[in-house]
Parts: sequence; C-alpha cells; structure tokens
Amino acid sequence: MAAQKLTRGRLVQIIIMLSILLAAFTWRTITYKENDTLDCILGEPCEYSIDDHYVRLTKDILGVMIIASESGDFTVGSQKHGKLVKKNAHTWLLTPQTQEFQIEITFPQQKTPVTIHFTKANEKNH
Repeated sequence: MAAQKLTRGRLVQIIIMLSILLAAFTWRTITYKENDTLDCILGEPCEYSIDDHYVRLTKDILGVMIIASESGDFTVGSQKHGKLVKKNAHTWLLTPQTQEFQIEITFPQQKTPVTIHFTKANEKNH
C-alpha cells in the first residue's frame, strides 16, 4: 500500500473517530456494573458458570441441593436463611426457613460473591 500525504480532511476524520472511541470507552467504564446477582425460581434447576467453573442448584426433598464443579474451591454461605450442610467437597444442602431466600457463592477467581436469590414461581413473573 502506497503512503499518502496526510491532508487536513483526513486528520479531522482521524481526530473525530478517536474522540468517538474515547467517549464510548469512557462511558462504558463509568456505567459498568458487575452483575453479581442471579434470580432463580424455586423448583426449577438453576445454573451459574464462569469459565470452567459452575454451580448447579436443584430442588431436593429436604431443600436445595448445591452442586459445584470439581475444578475449583467454592465458598457457599447462607446467612439467616436456613441450615447449610456440607455433604462433601463440592455438594451442599440448604434447608431454607422461608419460601424466599438467598445464598452467596464465591468462585475461585472472584473477589466478591455471587448472590443467588430464590423466589416462588408466581413472584418471579411480576
């Protein structure tokens, strides 16, 4: 490709495009919110994953079964929402005290936990 002389019009075009890109990048950076909340409906399977790590939540006779992938060290917590029992290294059972509750799961590569909020089926649709 042959080199061309930089004209005034071409310079103005380059400056305008750089300004638009800079404005878009700045706007996206300022308005960015990390989505760290997941809504699930009681009785339906729910799964959350990042890279090779996943957490699957399913209804159990006693409550909610939390199954994590074996590819990481997960931390699961449920403050004031029920009894959380660790079955093995990657499985927990939550026996909730109410029909609406939440749990917090921290993935190996995350600094902040993901909050999973459970609701009844009829409340989710409103």
